Amino acid sequence: MPSKKSGKEECTPKSFWLILGILFLVSGAVVIMSLLSSGPAIVTGSAIQNIAYAKEGTPLSIGVNDVEGVSRLDFTALAIIKEGKIIVEPLTLTREPFTGIAYNRFQITSPQADAFGPLTITLKLEEKKLQELKLAAKDVTLYLDGEPLATELLKNDHGYVSYQALAPTVGQFVIGKAAPAAELPVEEPKAVEEALPLPEVPVEQPLVGKSAEQLPEEKVGFFARIWNFLKGLFS
Repeated sequence: MPSKKSGKEECTPKSFWLILGILFLVSGAVVIMSLLSSGPAIVTGSAIQNIAYAKEGTPLSIGVNDVEGVSRLDFTALAIIKEGKIIVEPLTLTREPFTGIAYNRFQITSPQADAFGPLTITLKLEEKKLQELKLAAKDVTLYLDGEPLATELLKNDHGYVSYQALAPTVGQFVIGKAAPAAELPVEEPKAVEEALPLPEVPVEQPLVGKSAEQLPEEKVGFFARIWNFLKGLFS
């Protein structure tokens, strides 16, 4: 009996160390794989996202949970970022007045904004709210400081519509559809009234040449004939 008990005591430490060694190997492999991975660093949490460190050229992906309609931000670090911070927060109004249908307004700011490349902003909008706003899914556009950005509809799935838009920098954004610009009334050219031609007044042409010479001769011959007639009566 004592010999069997001692055999069990010898086997227990060996099994313990074997299991512990396997756990260390698995943990080490996971750490090495995460360091060698070329995928983007993912930061999730509140509207204020901290970036502890990112070297130049590192792709970053930031999940957004506290701003309605915004799902994720993706960008590349253009320079080394140490203890960086990016803030995504909702807005009631924007500096640039927006006229139209607004699903939501938000802004992105950061003290290290100069170290950010262009932002790929992923939107996830509730289809029910789009219908309530009478905003067609195909008409949704993301605006940065009043200017429309190229916005691509990705998919419509399980009551949500997803989009992607590329923003050149941080700033104030509006998700929605701007009202068309008011068109100024175009004045029709006034019809030009044509002047009626004045009636032509006949102009008497002066007698010239032979016709002008004949008139006094005819008058002289007429009186001469009368004189000769009277002269003949009394002679």
